[in-house]
This record gives sequence, C-alpha cells and structure tokens, in this order.
Amino acid sequence: MAFNEKVLAYEAFLNEKLRHDLKIVMDQRDSVYEEVAEYMILKQTIEKLKRSNFQEANVGENMKTQMDIGCSFYVQAVIPDPKRICVKIGYGFFAEFTLDEALPFIDKKVEFMNQKVENLTHQVCSIKAKIKIVLENFFTCVLPHDSKFKNMAYGWRIKTPSGLEDQHVEHY
Repeated sequence: MAFNEKVLAYEAFLNEKLRHDLKIVMDQRDSVYEEVAEYMILKQTIEKLKRSNFQEANVGENMKTQMDIGCSFYVQAVIPDPKRICVKIGYGFFAEFTLDEALPFIDKKVEFMNQKVENLTHQVCSIKAKIKIVLENFFTCVLPHDSKFKNMAYGWRIKTPSGLEDQHVEHY
C-alpha cells in the first residue's frame, strides 16, 4: 500500500467510521440522560402531590393543571382521578399505577437507565481510545521520526522555534 493510500485509509476510517460511531453513541447517551431527568421530575411531582394530601382532601374532585404539548406550549388540562397515574414503562407502553406504586417503579427504572448510561459511557471511552490510536498511527505515518510535532499525537507539550510551549488541543 502506497504512503498516500495509507494516509487516506486512516483519514477515511477516522472520519467515516469512528467519529460517526462516537456521535451516535453520545446522542444515545444524551437521550437516556433526558429520560432520566423526566423520571426524576415525575418522582418529584408525585412526592409533592403526596405531601399536599390532595388525594384525601379532594376525593371525587378533578385536578386542574397545565400540560406541556411541546416547545414549551402549555394547555389547560383536567385530571379526573389524581389518585392514579399512567407511567411510561418502555417500548411505547404505559402502565397505570397508584402514586405509592409509581415511586418504587420509578426508582428501579432510573437505576436501570443509569446502568445504561454507564455502558454507553464505556462505549464512548472505547471509541475515543480507538480515535487516539488511529491518530497516533496517522502521525507516525505522516511525520518524520525526528519531527518536533510528532509528540502532539501523544498529547505532550512541544517547544516551538521561539522557545514557547504550545498546548495540546484535543483531536476529537
């Protein structure tokens, strides 16, 4: 394989595969973080409802509230039975719970999603390590062995001709 072909292969693998994979995994992790935040807000809302004793004080009454329908647009809503709520359990399914039943479910769901975040974080670290290896190999191919810039691939500081130190900038 010719020198230029090797450089192009490293560049294509880095840009088309690794950086693309990194973006996908980071987007997945961000969506799981958002879902965790929604469950935590739900948990806080349930706890506030329980503390306010709304259930016992207003038996048979409707509860009025505002509901976000997207992009921070709110509409008036009426909850006919505030003693029971529907909670998203996954894959587009919802289950009806009492407020007391919902709290342990939310705790287990958040714990499960935190494990998922941890796995996705390990994947992000693995992909970043692969990117670093590809960059090191790329710099090994491109720069001569006596080059003062070669150390940039390893994240070290280098001396410029003027004697000042340049700080390493992340490559990914």
